[in-house]
Amino acid sequence: MDLTLTFGTNMNNIKLIILMPILFFLIGCGDGGNANNNEEIRFFSEDTLSLLEGARYKVSLNNKEKIKEVVLTIVDEQQDVFFIKNGINAEFVTPNVDEEVSFQMQADIISIDDTKYTEIQTVNVVPIDLEIPDVIPTPNVFAGTVGRYENVIFDYNLVPLLNYNGELVYSPTYIAMYAYNYYLQYYVSKDSEDREKFLNAALWLKDNCVYTEFGFCSFRFNFPVASWEVTEDWTSAMAQGQALSSLIAAAYITNDISYTKVAYDALAAFQYPVELKGVSSYAQDTVWFEEYGSESFKSGVLNGFIFSMSGIRSFTKSYPELALSNFLFNAAIEALEIRLPLFDNGFTSHYNCSPDLSKDQCLIASAKGSRDVDAYHELHVYQLGWLSGIADSDIIDSYFSSFLSYDFGPFTGATVVEDSGLQLKFRKLTASHTIDPESFGVDWLTDENWTYGRYWSSSRSSVYLDIELNKDFLDTKHLDKIVLSSMSMDAIPDIMDVYYIDPYGVEQFVSSHTINDAYDVMWNMQTSNYTSVTLTIPVDKTVETENIRLYFQGGGIIALRELNFLYERARLQNVIMNVYPYR
Repeated sequence: MDLTLTFGTNMNNIKLIILMPILFFLIGCGDGGNANNNEEIRFFSEDTLSLLEGARYKVSLNNKEKIKEVVLTIVDEQQDVFFIKNGINAEFVTPNVDEEVSFQMQADIISIDDTKYTEIQTVNVVPIDLEIPDVIPTPNVFAGTVGRYENVIFDYNLVPLLNYNGELVYSPTYIAMYAYNYYLQYYVSKDSEDREKFLNAALWLKDNCVYTEFGFCSFRFNFPVASWEVTEDWTSAMAQGQALSSLIAAAYITNDISYTKVAYDALAAFQYPVELKGVSSYAQDTVWFEEYGSESFKSGVLNGFIFSMSGIRSFTKSYPELALSNFLFNAAIEALEIRLPLFDNGFTSHYNCSPDLSKDQCLIASAKGSRDVDAYHELHVYQLGWLSGIADSDIIDSYFSSFLSYDFGPFTGATVVEDSGLQLKFRKLTASHTIDPESFGVDWLTDENWTYGRYWSSSRSSVYLDIELNKDFLDTKHLDKIVLSSMSMDAIPDIMDVYYIDPYGVEQFVSSHTINDAYDVMWNMQTSNYTSVTLTIPVDKTVETENIRLYFQGGGIIALRELNFLYERARLQNVIMNVYPYR
């Protein structure tokens, strides 16, 4: 997508509210569109436009079939204006301003008969003050406890510092999270110490949003993260969004309008690409809020994108009529609907992905190698659960359901989930034979670790596993797929037969699968010195009980790192959707 820029006067300390997300202005063609007919032809429908600051505007042309080319520019570089697209389908963003400003926009048009036309239009950009919220803002949806800050190190203004690779640094993400977590604490406790800790961080956020020539501001990082190709003075949509929640709350608590001014200018950054110190990238006619604002690597981190949406959501709740925040939130939903398929690899989710990346550059969320290896995948599930509860999107609902079914091992992360009785998908698992029950027992089949480490193993040419699933399986009685993970194809059995055990203890046949011909997904993974292969095997059968028996036959020694059954978990979905009281 072309990102065409014009540069003019320098604009700083700018702000605004928008009442319309996209204003269409018309360029009308006169009859005939031919300079030789001596008729006066006007392309702009009006000589002067009055537009609101920080808004996205779409240029609509009449008689497009008569137009070969259109280029819009700012006359004499009077004003810095960002064109998201130029040409017949041009879109641009009006700058944020402190006071009304005017500039002239020139349209150079070439008709299909190669006649050239030039017209000038005056554009007035009008600021609107963003008032302090009428009622106390609710905390950010993802705000949590503050116990994690017991050993935090502060600067001389009591702003928390992040220990990054042994160096104490200012991290806007860390400070924004600290702020909204302490705001939650204050919101509940009304304790003056919690209020002070919150405001210390919120004041830093207000004073450290760096302004650009376009009038918006963004938070900057000055330490490198090599894996995401950022070095210094880079931006993050995650930090940007999380800061919005605290700036709005601080405005209410302090009755200081300067917080709302910075908050709106920070909100506008979501319309600008990272190359201009905004926080977004554009591809396939969608915008993506980048957690790592690299100009060379559009990483497309999913959890950071959704975290950034939480701050935009804070705007929509405190200012329900504010068009910019509503527009950005809806654009984010549309982007997810288009791009979520990129994050689905058939049995887990990708940590990051974008249309510009190769398969190898899209990392796996559930293979990070930490103690809880499924933590990032489960975070995706929680985040999609939040969105499923507030957005009218069948696509998001579908991926929320699918990603939850993909989860390996126990589903953790929230007390209400752990207390629901739905945390464990596998309630019991036994094997007819194991080489060494202590070192290679069946417990390793459900420990979430499918890429390296220990495994269940049997030397028998015919062996079976008995599985008791959670009772919620009986809500659907439909087994979609079975996932097998091993070190290599040589350690996977040749044949898998599926039975369920009826209430009388009798085996009932479900399906039989020749493994080499049965899988629909094969994923090869290299983690350090460990290799793994994961297969998804479609079953798509009704199963009448939660007690299932898998017979494995053929091959040599069987060695499986992980086992998973994919089925819809509607009851657990409902629990997850209600995890967040401030959604």
